[in-house]
Amino acid sequence: MLRIEVKRFGPIYEGNVRLRPLTIFVGPNGSGKSYLAEFIYALLSKPHIFFGGRKSRPIPAYFWLDLFNHPELSQGNKAAKEKWQSLVQLYVELINAENQYRQKKINFSLLPEELRKLIHSVLQQFMLSTKEKLFHEIRRCYGIEVSKLVMNKHESFNITIEDSSRWSIVLFSLGDQLNVEKQELKLEDVFLPLLRPESSEKVGPFIYSYPDALTMAIFNVLNQFFQPILIESKYLPAARSGILQSHKALTSFVVSRAPLAGVQTIEIPKLSGVVTDFITELLRLDIERKSELFDVATFLEEEVVSGRITISKKTEYPEIYYQHRDSSRFRLTLHRTSSMVSELAPVILFLKYIVRPGSLLILEEPEAHLHPACQRKVARALVKLVRKGTNVLITTHSDYLISQLSNFIRLSSLDEKQRTAFGYSPQDYLKSEEVGAYLFDVGEQKGGSVVKELTVNLQEGIPESEFTRIAESLYEETILLEDRGDD
Repeated sequence: MLRIEVKRFGPIYEGNVRLRPLTIFVGPNGSGKSYLAEFIYALLSKPHIFFGGRKSRPIPAYFWLDLFNHPELSQGNKAAKEKWQSLVQLYVELINAENQYRQKKINFSLLPEELRKLIHSVLQQFMLSTKEKLFHEIRRCYGIEVSKLVMNKHESFNITIEDSSRWSIVLFSLGDQLNVEKQELKLEDVFLPLLRPESSEKVGPFIYSYPDALTMAIFNVLNQFFQPILIESKYLPAARSGILQSHKALTSFVVSRAPLAGVQTIEIPKLSGVVTDFITELLRLDIERKSELFDVATFLEEEVVSGRITISKKTEYPEIYYQHRDSSRFRLTLHRTSSMVSELAPVILFLKYIVRPGSLLILEEPEAHLHPACQRKVARALVKLVRKGTNVLITTHSDYLISQLSNFIRLSSLDEKQRTAFGYSPQDYLKSEEVGAYLFDVGEQKGGSVVKELTVNLQEGIPESEFTRIAESLYEETILLEDRGDD
C-alpha cells in the first residue's frame, strides 16, 4: 500500500496519506487537496513499456535504458561480462538443484552473495531513476520550478514515498533541485521464481544479449517491489468543461501567431502538465479501443445524463457531442449542452476509451454541477469502478456524495439478496478497508493545512465532521435570525 508524506509542500504544512482503492480528499478551497493529488499524478504518470505480452506488468522505458548501462551489466565491459556470466551460472545451478530446491520460488536471502549484491544495486538504481523522473514530472505537471512549491517562509519541502515495509525513499528540495535524503530496501521477505532459461519468456528489446533466466529474476523482483508506483494514472481536473471549450480557441491563437515567430516575441499561454495531459488524452483518444470500464460509462449515460456522449475524430480537433435518448436525429456540441452534461462528458469518454482496471483515476469534484440525486448515482459509478479493480482518488466538497458512499460501506454488511432489495446490484458495496478519507484542516496555526486521516468504519461510514460543523453553524445562525424576527 503506497504511503506518501509531505511537509511544507505548497499550502500543506504536513500530511500523510495511504492510497486505497478509493481515496477521498475533503476540506476547504485552497487547503491543498489538488496540490497533493497532482503530486500523486506526477509520481505515477511515467511513460510505460510493456514486456512479455499483454499480461506483463509495466516497467518504465527509461529504467530499462539505465539498467543496461549499469556497470555490472555493461556489454562493453569485459570484466563485468565475465562476472555476469558467473552470476548466471550460479542462478542456473540453483534452478537445476532440484533435490535442494523443489519449490518454484526461492527466498532472496538464500541466493549467493554476489547475486544479492547485483539485484540490490539494480533496485537502488531504479529508485534513483525514479527520483530523476519525478523531478521532471513535478516541474511539468505543476508548470513551475520546484522551489515555487515550498511553503511560504520555509526553505525546503520534504517528501516520503513508501510501500509498506519493503522500501522507502525520502526526498527534499534544495533550490530548484530534488535530492535524496535517505532510501531503504528490505529484501528479506522477497521470493524469486526459479525460471528455466529454455522456458522463460523474452521480456524486453535488450534481452537477447543477456541470459533470460537472471533478467527475468530481476524483472520479477522489480514488479514485487515497485508495482505500487508502476501503475498508470489519469487526471481529470476541475472545470473540465471550461478547459475543453477553451482548448480550440487557444490552439487557434497559437496558430494565428505562428507567422510572427522569429519576427517578434510571441507570448504563448502557459498550461500545467495536468491540463495538457487531459487535453492530449482526448485529442489522441482511440474510439476503436474500448475500455473494460465501458459499462460504467454507459451507466452514467443512462442514469445521469440521459443520453449518449460521442466524439467525432473526422477533423484535426475532435468534437464531442451529446444526443438525448429521446432524440434519434439531433445531437448537440458540448458548448450547447447543460453544465451537468459538459462536466460529465469527459469523464464518460475517459471511462469508455482511456482508463483501464488497475490504473489510478484522479477525479476532481465529481459532483460539479450535479443535482444531489445525480450525485448519488455518480457515487454508485465510483463504487462500480472500485469493484472492477480501478483505483480512484477524488477531491470533493459534497456531503451528498460522502453520505452515499457511506451507505455503500454499510451495504457491505448485507448479502447479495439484501442489496438487491435496496435497489442495488450485488456488486454495489464498499468495504471499509477499501476507503481512505482525509481532511485537509486549515484550523491549526501552522501557516498551512494539516492532513488528518478520518476513521472509516462499517457502522458510521465516512465521518462528515467538516460538513456537520458548517451545517450546525448555519443552523445556529438561522435560529438567531428567527428569534430576532420574533422580537
